[in-house]
This record gives sequence, C-alpha cells and structure tokens, in this order.
Amino acid sequence: MHDVTYLPGFDKFVITASRDGPDVWGCADHAIGVAEGSLSPIEAAKQAITEFWRMQVNGPRWAHLFDEGLIESKTANVWADEVWCPPEEETGEEDDL
Repeated sequence: MHDVTYLPGFDKFVITASRDGPDVWGCADHAIGVAEGSLSPIEAAKQAITEFWRMQVNGPRWAHLFDEGLIESKTANVWADEVWCPPEEETGEEDDL
C-alpha cells in the first residue's frame, strides 16, 4: 500500500510504501519519494512511484496492487508498463514487405 501525505509547511508530498512486515528494511513503512506540492496527489504519486520503480528496472516488474485507493489497478499497471516496457524507438524507416 502507498500513501500520499501533503506537508503544508514544506509544500511537498511524501509518498510512503507499506510492506507485510519489518523483515526487509527493519520497518513496515518507508518513504519512497517526495514531490512538489504544486502537483495533484495523483501526479505526485505517479512521479514518486515511477521514479522508485525506475531504480529497480533491472529487477522483476512490480506485480500486485493489494488494495485500491487513490490509484486504481488499471492506472498502476499503465505506470508499470511505462517503466518496464518503454515504447520501441521508431527508426523512421518502413519495413518492406
């Protein structure tokens, strides 16, 4: 689960992720990113989550959303596709058939 929290004194959003337990990094919740307060909560979440995923792009693709809230499963999967399945660059040449 991810949470988007606005910090008014800093005009920033902090995006946190929750895990099943503290066995990975010693805590169940940890901050994965910060975004400008001028963004919408969804834009802030996308920015932080996709940047976090890009740091892990050589690992396995994110796979599960256990609970929908601000972000629906369909949206999360589109974001994951943007990170793990970037569109192929066009060469400008047409294939001859």
